Amino acid sequence: AKVQALKKELSEITLQFETNIAQDKSFITASSDELDGVSHDFIKGLEKNEQGQCIIKCNYPARAEIMQECHNASVRERFYKAFQNRAYPVNASVMQAMIAKRDELAKMLGFESFAALNIDSVMAKTPARAEQFLDELTDKIADKVERERIE
Repeated sequence: AKVQALKKELSEITLQFETNIAQDKSFITASSDELDGVSHDFIKGLEKNEQGQCIIKCNYPARAEIMQECHNASVRERFYKAFQNRAYPVNASVMQAMIAKRDELAKMLGFESFAALNIDSVMAKTPARAEQFLDELTDKIADKVERERIE
């Protein structure tokens, strides 16, 4: 019953986190000239501010268009940062609550951490084993990575 209650709390916190992101109104602005590579129809559909700059809302359709098509690295970087920080700072406390509840759940079920609980049901079984796999993989591909970097 305690585990079920904790899972319900965690679901409510997760829902609040996702709701905050969905309700976020973050955006960046850019001139039409800065949007080189972006489709004309996309640009035409954007709202403009008083200075005539395009208002690019942080949503998934805009993310796909800007991150995949825009040739301007500065615009992509500004959009990426704004998109990744949606619902901040509102979600900072929600995230802290989520982390605490996940940790509490993991310990209640006899795991060292939420990572250990989360990975238990997959092939790696433990965070240490997953880290070992990544370390071994990194060692195996290091020469190829260096050759590609040089090339």
